[in-house]
Amino acid sequence: MLRFIWNFVKQILGLLTVCELCWHLILSLIVNYVKYLIYGLPKNKYAEGSTFCIKII
Repeated sequence: MLRFIWNFVKQILGLLTVCELCWHLILSLIVNYVKYLIYGLPKNKYAEGSTFCIKII
């Protein structure tokens, strides 16, 4: 069972390393979440944050 889970995790990580867009999405989500925690931005600001994050990358 553990081996199955480990293989599944490795597959997901492999997909993420191949797919740069996935990294952009994850990073923008993290950045937006942190901004939301720090500044308490309303949820409609999320789109701005994700485009800003992608511009940085």
